[in-house]
Amino acid sequence: MLPLPFHSMSRRPFLNVSTGESIHVRIPDLYGRHYILGSTAEGFLVLCRRDTLAVQLLNPLTGKRAAADLPRVTTLLNVKAPPPRSRLNDLRVGGVGLAGGDSTVALHYCGGYVIAVARPGDKCWTRLRVSGGVKSAMSFAGRFYCVTYDRNILVVEAAGNRQPPRLAVAVDFGPGNGFAYNGELQLLDNGGELILVHVVCHPDGESFSGKYTAYRVRLGTRSIEPMHGLGGRALFMGASRSLSMNARVSRSVRADTVYKCSNYDKVSGRAKSVVAIDLLGRCIRIKFRREDVAYCLSSYVCA
Repeated sequence: MLPLPFHSMSRRPFLNVSTGESIHVRIPDLYGRHYILGSTAEGFLVLCRRDTLAVQLLNPLTGKRAAADLPRVTTLLNVKAPPPRSRLNDLRVGGVGLAGGDSTVALHYCGGYVIAVARPGDKCWTRLRVSGGVKSAMSFAGRFYCVTYDRNILVVEAAGNRQPPRLAVAVDFGPGNGFAYNGELQLLDNGGELILVHVVCHPDGESFSGKYTAYRVRLGTRSIEPMHGLGGRALFMGASRSLSMNARVSRSVRADTVYKCSNYDKVSGRAKSVVAIDLLGRCIRIKFRREDVAYCLSSYVCA
């Protein structure tokens, strides 16, 4: 679902990143009965009911709750009384998704240091603190992964009712990888394949300099493998979420290119800065036309 400046009151546009098709769907007014805690790269909205303070995961396209009857938001914040609106803003949801076949949900919030896990019907969220913090988190193939500053990829283990959820190491990069504390590091679904992308981009006078490196995540061997490019796809990267798309969807988008998007403008509904980084490390500032699919995606990832 595209950001607010693209909507026409009660009808909201939805974009298919595989085909470039867009449709308009009438959705109910969510703000009257809910607080909006955040959204995910996969398209889910994280809601908090105003009356019960229960957390819900909504697919806005279908109107269905991917997970209902989740615990109250107060247990996320570790408070007993209903929190003021300012405390809800402090949650800063960075990623959410399914973490098991029994509708277990994992939620990444609080500026990168906490992952909370719950099942429908639980009385409270189980809070798992991540040492050093999380760079990015996402759900992939029914499991929830996060990449940390401590040079590894963690996975939420929530096997059974008798075992409390925990974080386990899925991949350990080891020392000397060169990207743990430098630049952007994000996990993403690249056309059905889990990959890790490291991007370094910074101003160099009137231009930009930087590069990106992509890695295929081999969960079976608990390792990462360097890739040449992005498998012919393009990546739109924001501060907290990224999307991989079919490069043929837009003529202004090139394959195996990362588009780093930042500084979302609520008035114009666009990313103020979009820098394209290709395989050779060339960085070029890009300005997409408003009717372009790429314009919508650059706004979405940084909105």
